[in-house]
Amino acid sequence: MIRNQVVLLQFPSNPNSRENTTFKTSLAMSSSNTAAQKSTHEDISRAQTVILDLSNTVSQLKQTTTEIQRTLINLQDAVGQEGYISEEGNASSVTGTDTSCITPNLSKLTIAAEDYTSPLTSRLQDPFGGETYVIRDREKRRIITLNDGKLQLEDRVTGRGGIYWICVSNCWFAFRNSVSGAFIGRDGKGKFVCSALSQKSDESFSPRPHPGGGYRLGASQRDVRAMGIGKDGKELVEVDWEDGTAWEFVKA
Repeated sequence: MIRNQVVLLQFPSNPNSRENTTFKTSLAMSSSNTAAQKSTHEDISRAQTVILDLSNTVSQLKQTTTEIQRTLINLQDAVGQEGYISEEGNASSVTGTDTSCITPNLSKLTIAAEDYTSPLTSRLQDPFGGETYVIRDREKRRIITLNDGKLQLEDRVTGRGGIYWICVSNCWFAFRNSVSGAFIGRDGKGKFVCSALSQKSDESFSPRPHPGGGYRLGASQRDVRAMGIGKDGKELVEVDWEDGTAWEFVKA
């Protein structure tokens, strides 16, 4: 059986009595507390709405960033498949640092019609920021090439290979591929790759003159290491400083 409970409010008989005054005060405090609780609930509700809106905005920004990255990758792949740099425009930077925003004039660069494995001694230069070079080893004139996303040495250069490197200098030197926009850098496993779109310590070098001519490319690390050639004659690997390969910079 359910019993109905009836709560009786006993009002004071004398309106002017102290008891009546206390009763009125209690009612006023109760009303004030109720209003405060209502205001607090409304504030919490508004805050939750703002947080939800911010969460949706962040989610949309992440989605937009992902789409931009995919677009950049597709553009890089498309340019790589074409195998040339347009003669009508200049290469633009796609990196996220100020050091990579140099936009040299690449209007004369074509599909590597020139034989960069020939001596070309008149065009050998010291590396200088803002210039574009073909980098080759001094001994056999094999060229550092980005081919289908892989950094390696090539004896013969084809139209698909990215052989042009934009020199960036901000105390340290860096070399950005004119096709992909990525920098030559260490992979942390003893090899050199070309994948980073911004210059950090792994993408920074200190060119030093080699006694036999050309330059050693030293990495910016406490233990002085240099860029050398792997056993297969194609890979670029970290070696001791004294074993570093002598590299030549041919102005493109």
